[in-house]
Amino acid sequence: MRPSLVGSFTFEEVSVRSNPACCRGPIFRLFRTLFFTLAIASVTTIAAADDHTSRPQLIDQYGNGQYFVLLDEQFAELEDGTAEAPARLTMDPYNARDFYGWHRPNVRALVKRLERTYGIQAILMTSYALPAFAAYIPKATVERLRSDRAIDVIVPVTEPTTVFTAWTDTTSGAEIIPWGKTAIGGQCPVRC
Repeated sequence: MRPSLVGSFTFEEVSVRSNPACCRGPIFRLFRTLFFTLAIASVTTIAAADDHTSRPQLIDQYGNGQYFVLLDEQFAELEDGTAEAPARLTMDPYNARDFYGWHRPNVRALVKRLERTYGIQAILMTSYALPAFAAYIPKATVERLRSDRAIDVIVPVTEPTTVFTAWTDTTSGAEIIPWGKTAIGGQCPVRC
C-alpha cells in the first residue's frame, strides 16, 4: 500500500484511515472514552483540591454556562453524513472561518442536528479522537440533553486556575519577562 501524504497517518505501510478495525473497535472506543472521562475527572479533582473551593463555570452574556458535550461514538458513527461535504484538510485557510468543515461528516451532521433540535450553537468540536463539542447551554436545555441517547457525558467548563508559564508573561521583581523569551528558554540576561 502506498502511503498517502495528505489526510492520513501511516505506520508500517498500513493506513489507519483505510483500516479502521485496527483502531476503532469497541474495546478501543471503550478504553478511549474511559481514558478521556477519567482525565477530565482527574484534572477537575486535582484543580478542586488545589483551590479548596469550587471554581465558577464559564458563562456567556446571557447567563448560559459553557459545557463540553461528549457524544456517543456509536451514534456518531451511525449518523448519516452524506448531506455534508467531505472533510477539508486541516491546513485549509477556510477553517479559520468555519471550524466544522475539517471534521468528519457524520460527526458534523450529528452536532448540527443537536444544534437544530436544542437551539444551541457549538463553539468548538472534535471528531477524530473523540466526537464532542462545546457550547453555551441554558440549564433547562442541559437537562433535556442528558436524556438524549446521542449524548454520552456533559461536563461543565470552569474558569481556569492553572497558568502555563510558557505562554504567559511572568514577572521577576519589577521586570516583566515576555512569554516568548520563556518559551525558548531565554532566562539569562543578554550578557550571560
